[in-house]
Amino acid sequence: MACQDGDPEKQPLLHGAVDENYSAGYIFDVKAGHIKCVDESDELMKQGIIDTMMYSTHGLTSWEAFKITHSTVWVNKELWFMMLKLSVVALFVCLVTVAAVPNPAVMKVSKFTQVSKFLNVIVGLLLGFFMSSSMSRWHSCVNGFLELLDSIRNLQMQFAALGVPEKQTILCLR
Repeated sequence: MACQDGDPEKQPLLHGAVDENYSAGYIFDVKAGHIKCVDESDELMKQGIIDTMMYSTHGLTSWEAFKITHSTVWVNKELWFMMLKLSVVALFVCLVTVAAVPNPAVMKVSKFTQVSKFLNVIVGLLLGFFMSSSMSRWHSCVNGFLELLDSIRNLQMQFAALGVPEKQTILCLR
């Protein structure tokens, strides 16, 4: 699928968009932050994603969901490098502990038990505060999203009442 008239950044987004084939050659590149041309060899095209605003849930309800690898954390090189660094740190701490504590049976563990009880109470309290804050933030986000959907529905009703053609209505509502 080739892009029309070359570079998509030079194309106005709404010009000619009533044509169904106009926007089929473009997707929104999240990392770059702009519209880009879709190439047949693109990984998103291979997964059936042409437009990031319109997607099919069929792949998510079948065994194909386990074959999706694009845009997941498992293909993130920084994640695997961080896991390697953390494993090296854990191995180093283990070796230092084995070398520094020749006989762990003679250690006084009652002090560790007292510290553990204290930390359980403090961590429980902090976790409660965090959950309360997270729930109020989630509630605010849901309310904002519902207000956005109400605005879109009202805009759609206005378009229908004013007799705007369906293609322009769909383009604007997207």
